[in-house]
Amino acid sequence: MSESTVTTPTADGPMDLFVVEPSGDRKLPGVLVLQEIYGVNHHFKAICQRLSREGFLAAAPELFHRQGKGVVFSLEEAQKGMQELSRFTNAGLAMDVQAGLARLRS
Repeated sequence: MSESTVTTPTADGPMDLFVVEPSGDRKLPGVLVLQEIYGVNHHFKAICQRLSREGFLAAAPELFHRQGKGVVFSLEEAQKGMQELSRFTNAGLAMDVQAGLARLRS
């Protein structure tokens, strides 16, 4: 299993994705893991790792990329996460999901 952070372009700037892929050289099914209000934290990285152990290529896009690189909130900062989430638009979220899926396909 290998882990990496890759960057993919979006119309609103670069977006990082945490990617975990199983060992081996074969075509894999992919899963896009979407964060909640806390960002791509240790919990979402663990989800990607578990999916990879089951044979999936898993990627978690940093949906807060418009607010900065690596934005993560603790449980105590849930209100800040909600504020950032309120800035999301349907168009921006759709763009991020499409960019994440395109990266998985490549």
